[in-house]
Amino acid sequence: MPSIRWTTAHLFRASCSALLVALVLLAGVGAVNRDHEPVELSLYDVQPRHFSDVIELTGNVEPLKSETVSSECRWSTTILSIVPEGTWVQKGDIVCVLDSSEVEEFLRARDVPLIRARATLEGSVQDEELLKSANERRLAQSKFAAQTALNERDQYLHATHPQLLDKLEQDLSLWQEQLESAREEFAYTERLWAQGFVNHRTLDQANFILQQKTEGVRKLQADLFLSNEFTHPRNELRLQFRASNADRDVLRTEIMNSLAETKARLTTLANERRVQIYERYVNSARESIAACTMKAPSDGQVIYANSWYDLSRGRRSVEEGKRAYFQQPIFRIPDERHKKVTVSLHESLITRVRIGTPVSVQLKGFEETPVAGEIVHISNYPKSRSYYTPDVRDYYLDIQLKPTPEQASIIRLKMDANVTISLFEDVDALTVPNESVVGVGGRNFVWLYEDAGLQPRAIQVGESNDEAVCVTAGLREGDRIAVQLTPQQRSGLQEYAQNMISGL
Repeated sequence: MPSIRWTTAHLFRASCSALLVALVLLAGVGAVNRDHEPVELSLYDVQPRHFSDVIELTGNVEPLKSETVSSECRWSTTILSIVPEGTWVQKGDIVCVLDSSEVEEFLRARDVPLIRARATLEGSVQDEELLKSANERRLAQSKFAAQTALNERDQYLHATHPQLLDKLEQDLSLWQEQLESAREEFAYTERLWAQGFVNHRTLDQANFILQQKTEGVRKLQADLFLSNEFTHPRNELRLQFRASNADRDVLRTEIMNSLAETKARLTTLANERRVQIYERYVNSARESIAACTMKAPSDGQVIYANSWYDLSRGRRSVEEGKRAYFQQPIFRIPDERHKKVTVSLHESLITRVRIGTPVSVQLKGFEETPVAGEIVHISNYPKSRSYYTPDVRDYYLDIQLKPTPEQASIIRLKMDANVTISLFEDVDALTVPNESVVGVGGRNFVWLYEDAGLQPRAIQVGESNDEAVCVTAGLREGDRIAVQLTPQQRSGLQEYAQNMISGL
């Protein structure tokens, strides 16, 4: 514990405080003013006692579960007929009939567009199938052309051109041999002519044959050079281009087919969407027409789903001739076997209760036989108590009743009920009356009667109710404290507490 250094000022202040407290004590017991009779002290013995902190709330008996039937008609319509409230119905009985004339007119107006949309959709589907067939045929033709161009190129490179080249080389070799023979023949004839064995005409014939063979060899060499240097590269490039172009034609055909199919598919999807929209309109209208006849989901009593807000102002939202909107609750069939009481609890106390907390319920007129209950549901969020007090918020608790067979026979819906919830209970708690405690600066003090005099005593408190407060520290069993404090005693205790706190 930290040490406290007392200065002269502190000592002086403490002395004055002690003197003031002594004077107050003397005044409290009537010892200062001798003109008055001594004040009789009211003392309280601190003993372990039963302590409980309870809260009482009010509510009405309601069914724990109810089957609510709401309007499933998506049109705002009129209630044509509804059975009287409180009528006992069986499952499947017609309870309420809504006006469906407006919905039927809407349905008739949507039937013809739906038929047209379906016909358009069927035509677009057929067009899509025909387009797929045409695209497959066009793609097959382009692939055939590409394969043909490739075969022609391979045929030229591996068959036609090698054969032509081989033939030219063979012809050139043959003519070169013939040229060599013609040269030898010309030389031999020329020697004979020189010796006079042959005439000049024979020599001219040999020379002509030599010139003819020479020209033939020169022509074959030119053809071979032309084929290798010009004709073959040109033919190879032309056939390669044709094959490549045919392959690109295949790709172009595939892209064009894909675009055409996508366009046709988009058209089909648009028509399908149009049909779905009209079908949704038609189906919604048909479902709404069927929903205009509202039947009982189970056996039970019919209770109109009029809100408490409207009823408190003399208005009814559910009766013949009233308008009914989509999802508006029309009637309920409560399950009378299980009942509950719904009460509101201030948000400052919500942390002191939990689901499963037992409660006691007193029904109006039967207070002598309390009904056991249990908290089964706590709302997730608080609600403002009213429009005029938005800062005062309450949580709503559902308390399930657990009556005995005799109590169940007397419980009726809408009965007033008082609910008692125990927030805290201790059978062996040290308690003191509320009026005996003085609080200053977040601390609490009492007058302890000790040695035939009153001494201020700091205490620590716990739970409290309207009458007493639990003491957790500062007092012991058997201590006696002053209650019903006089104004002098209360002010003296406050002065002591303030001096004690400021001294620390």
